[in-house]
Amino acid sequence: MLAIDGNPGTSWTTLLYSRADMSGKKGVGLLLDLGAPRPVSSVKLVLVGNDTDVEVLAGDNPRKAPRRFTQLGSAQSAPTEATIRSVAPVTARYLAIWLTRLPPATGGFRGGVAE
Repeated sequence: MLAIDGNPGTSWTTLLYSRADMSGKKGVGLLLDLGAPRPVSSVKLVLVGNDTDVEVLAGDNPRKAPRRFTQLGSAQSAPTEATIRSVAPVTARYLAIWLTRLPPATGGFRGGVAE
């Protein structure tokens, strides 16, 4: 997967939207499988574009909607590099990187995760 391949020059990106709030969509993102339940206290992200609102959500069932995951932490207007920290470690197998507001891009708004 281009978002976690060790190369910040490659990335997963969203579709191009006409508005930063994706025209009222609750968010878009990635679901990452950690392979087994693991304690997570922080997640370092390399984002595509400055000024992204992002949440990191933790859960154990990939079939649940992201809104049913536990929020590990969030950042508003995040720069391209952001570390999301939880108040207390959370044990989870799955992490959702959930973009809730996208940064400006040529022709509209597009976000993404490069690492």
